[in-house]
Amino acid sequence: MSYSGTQRRFIGLCSLVTLIFMVLAASAQAKGEWFVVNKGEKISLTSSMTAATEQDMMVGFSVAALNIKKLCQVFTTDAFSLSKGGSGSVTLLLGQCEVRSIAPDAKLPCEVSEPIAINVAFLLILHEITKGQFNTYILVSPQTGTVFVVVKFTGAECTLPEEVKITGLIVLQEGTGKALETNAVKHLLEQATAGLFLGKEVPEGSKVDQPDGRLKFGAQEMRLDGSAWAKLTGAHAGLSWSALGITTGFKLGP
Repeated sequence: MSYSGTQRRFIGLCSLVTLIFMVLAASAQAKGEWFVVNKGEKISLTSSMTAATEQDMMVGFSVAALNIKKLCQVFTTDAFSLSKGGSGSVTLLLGQCEVRSIAPDAKLPCEVSEPIAINVAFLLILHEITKGQFNTYILVSPQTGTVFVVVKFTGAECTLPEEVKITGLIVLQEGTGKALETNAVKHLLEQATAGLFLGKEVPEGSKVDQPDGRLKFGAQEMRLDGSAWAKLTGAHAGLSWSALGITTGFKLGP
């Protein structure tokens, strides 16, 4: 079948238009989105909004290889700021920390220099957990560099190093069994299943240079214990919210 010059130009124009729409569609999927339900309508975030945990919380960190855990009271110095594109940030202030052994559960003679200030950035990511099934997670990283904080220990009988860097990243999941894509007034956030994120790639926008899906206490793997309910505040207080992440290069761990 042959085409006239006019037909060829028309087909070429259609192909160009199709290509432009494909590029625009790909660009639209390159960022995650926060959604809020207002008056029954689900809308994507067009400006910043704020969120907070439901109450002051205790946060725990455990390092199985060293048989230690650390419990701290968390005070947010500002609200969790959620931004268009599925990103956000918060400054956390930790205090009243206690260092204990995991087994047996006993207080150790180590004191933590306080307060501990941590500047955190987060990004919505979409991860394929099984073939064809994707869930949204929240990737948490330092706002700058690769170190969340340097924890300082004191005590005449304390066997821990004087200074330990907390590095790596944290991936948060919805802890109630419902996905972050589900509209709800509050979502329960907890660290994702161990070994889920062990890839070598990271989505654009993350501050992590060498992501392996794990949080590190020095050279040892560390887990974030516990969970917290997150809800909207300010002008969006009381509204249902949900989230949709961007596709990442992370691979499923063993």
